[in-house]
Amino acid sequence: MTHARLYALLFPALLGCALFLSVLPGEFVYDDRSLLSLNPNFQEWSVVLKAFTTPYWELVDAERFSSGFYRPVGAAVLGAGWQLGNGDPIFFHGISLLLHAACSMAVAALALSFGWRPLLAGGAGILFAMSGVHAEPVAWISAIPDLLATLFCLLGLRALVQKRMVGVGVFFLLAMLSKEAAFGAWALAIGVVVLQRHWKMLGPLAVAGVMVYGLRVNAFDSLVAGFDRVNTHHGLNGQEQFVLSLSLIGDYLKFLVWPWPHAPFRPLRVDAAGFDARLISAVLGGLATLLAGGFWFLRAHRFPTAMFGLGLLFAGLVPVLNSNALGQYPFEERFLYLPSAGFAILLVGVLAWLSGKIKNEKFLPVAIAVIAIPNAVSAWSGSKHWLNEETLFSWAQEASPGAMTGHIEFGRLMLERAQASADPLDRDRYTEYALSAYRRSLEIQPDKVFVTSVEREKGNLGLGDALYLSGDFQAAEAVYMQTVEHYRFSPLGFLGLANCRGQFAMRHLQEGHPSLADLAFEAAVGHFNTALIQSPGLPNAIIGKANALAQLGKFEKALPLAEEGFNFAPDRLDVAQLLFTLYYGKQDFARATATLETFLLRNPEHPQAFVVQQTLDQMRTISSEPPR
Repeated sequence: MTHARLYALLFPALLGCALFLSVLPGEFVYDDRSLLSLNPNFQEWSVVLKAFTTPYWELVDAERFSSGFYRPVGAAVLGAGWQLGNGDPIFFHGISLLLHAACSMAVAALALSFGWRPLLAGGAGILFAMSGVHAEPVAWISAIPDLLATLFCLLGLRALVQKRMVGVGVFFLLAMLSKEAAFGAWALAIGVVVLQRHWKMLGPLAVAGVMVYGLRVNAFDSLVAGFDRVNTHHGLNGQEQFVLSLSLIGDYLKFLVWPWPHAPFRPLRVDAAGFDARLISAVLGGLATLLAGGFWFLRAHRFPTAMFGLGLLFAGLVPVLNSNALGQYPFEERFLYLPSAGFAILLVGVLAWLSGKIKNEKFLPVAIAVIAIPNAVSAWSGSKHWLNEETLFSWAQEASPGAMTGHIEFGRLMLERAQASADPLDRDRYTEYALSAYRRSLEIQPDKVFVTSVEREKGNLGLGDALYLSGDFQAAEAVYMQTVEHYRFSPLGFLGLANCRGQFAMRHLQEGHPSLADLAFEAAVGHFNTALIQSPGLPNAIIGKANALAQLGKFEKALPLAEEGFNFAPDRLDVAQLLFTLYYGKQDFARATATLETFLLRNPEHPQAFVVQQTLDQMRTISSEPPR
């Protein structure tokens, strides 16, 4: 390999890494939590094998059976990353940086395989490395499957150009098992083989396709292989769905050309105004697709730049044609990671053609720099919003005020901080932030903006939780009641009702009305039971029911629940105290002592550790005294 070819590969990789170095200290945000930090399935080596027999999102939650996604290679990399990096997000961000660098090199390597000069190939790699559309996929850990799929697709296309049959089959198999976005590139490869009449290359592509289909059939236990599953019902008719798909192609093309402004959770307008606005983008998307398709089929076989650049650009957008699989927010910046590789190759090809026409050698590097620099600014400015959840969701509320997700997730974050705060003033402040965020989420009108029932339920539950934490138990109970009346299956709603009844019971006790307190505790137990029927093993429902039964004097029934609750939450002092009290009441001093010892062992820095230690010392004194 000549020095020029080596530089053409290394410069894009180094620039891509340098541009996104600022994401390394980033934390787990949004889906990273449900996928990794809060998901025990991804924290065991067993997920590497389990991922090949289980749909992607069912590895997170068995209730997500409607999702038709199957990404075993992506899941295996995430699971292995957790083990190798000890659950540190910096390790995952390092994986993202390395994958982005590898993809940038792969773009240049693919261009070199066409016979391009190193300057042209390196330019394509640089434009890809510094593309403004890469802020989200490189900065967000959950987008690692997008990076993997893109890398394997590029390596597969390079192997196709070099007529390496094994490479074609292996790389496209890995790509399609990384993320569904690779299906379009696989179809592109088949089209290239047909146009060039290299029929023997159909074999490895067919084998890869059959293997993916077989694995999907096994995972989904269906001959349809999960392709029939509708992830999101947008409530649009056939014509509106068609317009939406074409408009998305138009919007994605516009964002590739001008990647401003960045925004997460772009809401989908479902009213007449939204449909009218989409028509303009749909016309652009439809015309661009027709022209690109016609040129590709008629002339692309003469021009590798068009065959692979133009082909990959539009093949990467194929998944948007199935709008039912795109989720609540059909426009997501990470969906452009694979198409941007084709765009970079196509753009440099056009610039090289112009350079030849005007016969100016300086034109090409200057043009690449002029395009790359503002793209780099866009990528850097967009990626900084993904460093932590407060930054992300604060930005989301401003950039996408019509989307519920930003408000709901910011409210959730504020509630978590309020519950963790020992300062009453900070607790009240965070609770007010949460109340405001949840109220804004519920102000969004579902007849204008597409909102899922899950989001509406989260908004109502969050508002109830914030009111509960602020001490307004009556208002909180009213919100929870409305929630369970509307969503019959709402274990968290019934949990909220039970907690409110428990607070009313404690108030009755303070006011000297034990009979009213007992009635409230009985009602609380009933709501806890409903929550546990709907969601068996719900930790807070188990703990709450144990508390309520203990208050009613039903210690024998409360004890096994308290033991189960302590296993779920060994860091909660109130649970340890309840279990200690129940053991002490049975004069089982050994287990009572063991409970406090276990709590201190697992929580040596707890603010009340000194008080617990004093109680423990007294218990040891009692147990050491001779019986009288």
